[in-house]
Amino acid sequence: MPEPIASNANRLLYVTTCFDDSSVANIICDLFPAVREAGFEPEVFTLEEAPPRSAALQRARSSGVAVHQLPGKAKWNVPRQVRALRAHLRARPAALVHSHLGRADIAAALAVPRPVPLVSTLHNVIDNFPWPIRLGFLLTDRRVTMRTGVSRSCISSMYDNWRLKSPRRVIYNPIDASRLAPSASRREVLRQIDVPAGARLVLNAGRVIPMKGQIYLVRALPALLRRDPATVVAIAGVGPELARLQAEAEALNVSHALRLVGFRDDIASLIAAADVVVFPSLWEGLGLVPIEAMLLRRPVVASAIGPIMEYIDHEAEGLLVPPRDPDAIAAAVDRVFRRPDETAVRVDRAFTRARTMFDPPRIFAQYVDLYRELLQP
Repeated sequence: MPEPIASNANRLLYVTTCFDDSSVANIICDLFPAVREAGFEPEVFTLEEAPPRSAALQRARSSGVAVHQLPGKAKWNVPRQVRALRAHLRARPAALVHSHLGRADIAAALAVPRPVPLVSTLHNVIDNFPWPIRLGFLLTDRRVTMRTGVSRSCISSMYDNWRLKSPRRVIYNPIDASRLAPSASRREVLRQIDVPAGARLVLNAGRVIPMKGQIYLVRALPALLRRDPATVVAIAGVGPELARLQAEAEALNVSHALRLVGFRDDIASLIAAADVVVFPSLWEGLGLVPIEAMLLRRPVVASAIGPIMEYIDHEAEGLLVPPRDPDAIAAAVDRVFRRPDETAVRVDRAFTRARTMFDPPRIFAQYVDLYRELLQP
């Protein structure tokens, strides 16, 4: 580890929208030990208040990291957010600011005084951003010292389609395999979600929203049941598409084989209990669930979209299918079961690739090196 930086220039401010239990908040928490070891003192500023029981908020506070939250819920009151962040930086100047998520990226670009370096991280592709956020990125791009993306696809979608010009590089999300230890046995998980012990469990996990493509997994169920009537599809998550998924299953007469299990705080147990994990997203910034499945040695069937193709090669680490194609999903899931030897080889390759590509110490070092680079006189 390099020598710590000078103590008179060590405050590192992370700016994000809300310090809830999202993956972004937890990634920021994961960074705290590494940046402290490098001599930085991290703090957090959020544009919204987190739920009082937020695990990420508790993680930060138990680590001695101050989390400054803007009171109220004025989600789109950008002038108020910029004024509050400017006032915070006047009271507690930072050596470097690192923003995460669109609204926070824009507020930071408008509030952080020059010459303080500003790192801004893209967590999704352009499809995920509404027009006001896209325009905000474009208008504030000149203020960004370095824009990082959690995948090559995040960077290319914004720079190729939206003509951003700020310096950029890819730094993948760190994913700690040691935190994915299941807390319940397969038998217990199946009992909890009302799935027979002998069933084939096909799992999807994530927010239940249109971009996640769960409707196409439900539409694959008739073909899956024709191949094996013991198949059960479980979808873990909450969101506005739940009623639509249930209605689609009833219209297809397959509701008996669908489990909408809601939010689960033991996602590792659910993934480990699955026979195959299906991720039919239409777009993603990276896609954490397939990576978690790879680290838990479960077979993966996923959409052939840019970010996922950065860590899964078709037939090497998993099976990739065209987005919006229920028949292709059904055929790929069936292949997982029909060719167990081939599946086992893919699972081993996937584990090795994910463990190497998303290794936390390596990724933490990339961020520390970036901070040091930008703070060079």
